[in-house]
Amino acid sequence: MALIGRISLDVVARPQEPTAKKRCLDEPQPDTLKRAKFSDEDYDANKRLRKFQESWKVTYPWVTHEAYDDDQKPGLMFCATCRAYPDLADKSSALYVGCSNMRVDPLKKHEFSSAHIKATNKKTKDTMTMKERSELATNSPIVKATKRCMQITMNILVVMFNTVYSLAKKCKPLSDFETHMELHVKNKKDIGGDYMDIGTNYHNEKRAKEFLMSIGEQLRVTKTRLIEKVRFLTVLADGSTDSSMTEQYTVLVRYVSEGYPVTTLASIEDIENANAFGVKNGIENGLNKIGITDSSKIVSVNFDGAAVMMGCKSGVSALMKEKNPRIVLIHCVAHKLELGVLDAVRSIDYLLKFEDIVKSIYKFYARSTKRRRDLQAFADILESELLHYGDVKTVRWVASKARALRAIQQNLFATLGHLEHAASANKTEESGKAKKLLHEMKSARFVKYLHLMMDYLEIITATSKKFQQNKLLIMEVPDIIKSTTDELTLMIEEPGHQTSTFYDHYDPETGDFTDHGDHVMKLSGQRLTTYEEDNDKTTLLKQTVKYLEVRFMDFNEKPLKCFDAFNLNKWPTNDTELVKHGRDDIKELTQHYIDILTDTEHSSMLREWTIMKNLLRKKKTGINCHDLYCELLQTQPADIQNILTLVNIMVSISPSTAECERQFSAMKLIKSCRR
Repeated sequence: MALIGRISLDVVARPQEPTAKKRCLDEPQPDTLKRAKFSDEDYDANKRLRKFQESWKVTYPWVTHEAYDDDQKPGLMFCATCRAYPDLADKSSALYVGCSNMRVDPLKKHEFSSAHIKATNKKTKDTMTMKERSELATNSPIVKATKRCMQITMNILVVMFNTVYSLAKKCKPLSDFETHMELHVKNKKDIGGDYMDIGTNYHNEKRAKEFLMSIGEQLRVTKTRLIEKVRFLTVLADGSTDSSMTEQYTVLVRYVSEGYPVTTLASIEDIENANAFGVKNGIENGLNKIGITDSSKIVSVNFDGAAVMMGCKSGVSALMKEKNPRIVLIHCVAHKLELGVLDAVRSIDYLLKFEDIVKSIYKFYARSTKRRRDLQAFADILESELLHYGDVKTVRWVASKARALRAIQQNLFATLGHLEHAASANKTEESGKAKKLLHEMKSARFVKYLHLMMDYLEIITATSKKFQQNKLLIMEVPDIIKSTTDELTLMIEEPGHQTSTFYDHYDPETGDFTDHGDHVMKLSGQRLTTYEEDNDKTTLLKQTVKYLEVRFMDFNEKPLKCFDAFNLNKWPTNDTELVKHGRDDIKELTQHYIDILTDTEHSSMLREWTIMKNLLRKKKTGINCHDLYCELLQTQPADIQNILTLVNIMVSISPSTAECERQFSAMKLIKSCRR
């Protein structure tokens, strides 16, 4: 209360300030308070003159200024971009007509007008370089989104194409394609996350076939481009029938790529006529599909021994040689080996019967699961490992025959035990077959020839496998045949391992034959002579040597014989003899291929041949000819480039058509009855 009282007293005691005298509305104002009156002329005379600012061109590079001669006038501002593109500009705009209002506001407003933006974009596109256009197109949102969609689609197609290629490569049916795609879809559901979603489109056999045809066409185009660069090649061809019993011919080519020989499929052709002209036309059609229209590239042809292919007067090889005389005719060395062996086998009457017995054994067991099961039971009793008796179609001479004889030799005691049991059964037909086989297999002569032929075919099989290698060179064939005939000649006096085993376990007095265990079997038939006195064995081996030498006699004729000069194993060790070695052969080869050699190559052959011999004589030990010559073709030393042309021809020549047989095996797996 005291405080309130004090405040009140202060307010009362404070002296009052004098208040201003209120003026009456009708009272006249003093002169000092009167408002000044200005005319328009005075305003115009005193106002600030606005001018165009050069700094505006930095912010708005599209603006231009047109000044008047009179400095007291600001001039006009224009939009150069809008005036350059009148079709897009707003012609009623002040900056299009010309603006005298030298303020920044019209510029700001004009910059964001739709007409100005369109004109600016048009000018930007017109003044862009190709690189800037590409960058703009790449970085635009639509393009980015499109690329992202295309990449997803491409990834899905990659999965599908890879799946189809894998099925075809592994000779699987295209009907498996749908199953593989279902697996991908299930993996997406189960794994999720980053696992790619491939959708459900194109998951059928029809699309798989389209994918496969596209892959094949692309491979064909790639192969064609590669072969265009090839200088020399060999044509290989062989015929067979597919599952629809249609005559098919596989056409392959062998050439050198990056220093190494490559054998690749050109085409599989249906032929209208199986005579020489029909086959020749089919081969030429196959070559045309990979761009081989010039026969001058062909240095050799390799066929099997069929008369339609190798006939001297009207065969396919003769027709092709008429068109190109330089072509070297090669009869497949693997077929030659088999034919030579068959010629020798026919000279021994019992061997024809022996072959029938072998096939009868396979036929007896291959068509009955019960017999194979009973045979396995006998093998278990004898505690011996049983080898499988396959289909009789797989029993052939040379390589496959060796496997067939090994199975019979391994299963001999178990088979004889089962045949004795089957012969005593009540089934008349089965017991009759079993008795006949048992009688033949228990003869001492059969068991002896079983072991003899295993040694014989071991040598032939090793040679056959060498002839089936893709890296085999034409000049290596005579050495392989010489080694084979030497082994066969040596076998006349010295029995092989299996034959020695037979004579060690056979008692000619009692006729008992024991295996490696304690099992004994009494063999029937006449008493066998000693190995040295066996005339059939001697006849077989001598006849084989004779027929092989006759079959491979063409390797002793020109021009094939001339390639022997490149065989490092036949080079003389004496330096004086090495200088002269092979010169005549190189002259002969140069003359034979003179039409496809350049003048420089023709004149430099002998000189570079001497240089190459000096280069290789230090390397010829510890490395085979194939690897050595392929290395030279790959590196192309400058001082022997011309002589390497002959090396290229030699490596391009294929001695064997084994690759044709492999193509048929793949074709029969793919082109099945189901397809």
